[in-house]
Amino acid sequence: MNKKVLLRLSRHQSARVGGALLLLVFFMAAFAPFLAPEGYNEQDLIMRLEGPSLEAPLGTDHLGRQLTSRIIWGGRITLQIAFMATLYWTGHRHSSRSYSWILWRLH
Repeated sequence: MNKKVLLRLSRHQSARVGGALLLLVFFMAAFAPFLAPEGYNEQDLIMRLEGPSLEAPLGTDHLGRQLTSRIIWGGRITLQIAFMATLYWTGHRHSSRSYSWILWRLH
């Protein structure tokens, strides 16, 4: 990025807050196996529809899955989809055979 662009962005509070939130999402997605209290699909039917507590900070759903874990793992999937969409549209715009071959192998 250009230094002027970074300087202009650093002056705006909303840009700083947005950048910090984006970094937080990247960090949580990258370290999801270590940060999430449970796997994204682990069920505990005894704990279903519980409110927030120390064990489940955001509560549980109707199958007893922790919402905290599901949000953290969902961020990881969302970033993977965004990355693939970026690759696709970049390849679509600069279509070359080698780039499209790589894209189809990733898909």
